[in-house]
Amino acid sequence: MGVIASEFTPRSQEPLLNKIHTMVHGLRQLDKLREQFVDVRVPVELLEYVDQGKNPQLYTKEFLDRTLNKNKEINGKIELYKKFQASLLRELCSEQPQDVLNYAENRPFTINRLPS
Repeated sequence: MGVIASEFTPRSQEPLLNKIHTMVHGLRQLDKLREQFVDVRVPVELLEYVDQGKNPQLYTKEFLDRTLNKNKEINGKIELYKKFQASLLRELCSEQPQDVLNYAENRPFTINRLPS
């Protein structure tokens, strides 16, 4: 449309009007569809990714990879805390068995974890 307008001749009037009509029709269609996407949120990072000419599906893959790695990290920390809790209960049990039993009575989920 820009080329037609910049090199305008009387013969290019009809094609220019057709292009303008097509663009206006497309914008009207977009305007009608916008109500379906009111609650859609697009991350700014994704928009920057597209602005750089990169494929949005690659952004999704990279995001999922980062999420998976973070999930592995968090699960590792959870496992370490569980081991620490078991170790702490073992040590406390040998030093103060009555206190550990009182603790276990108040926290039933730890009874199964008490060291023997």
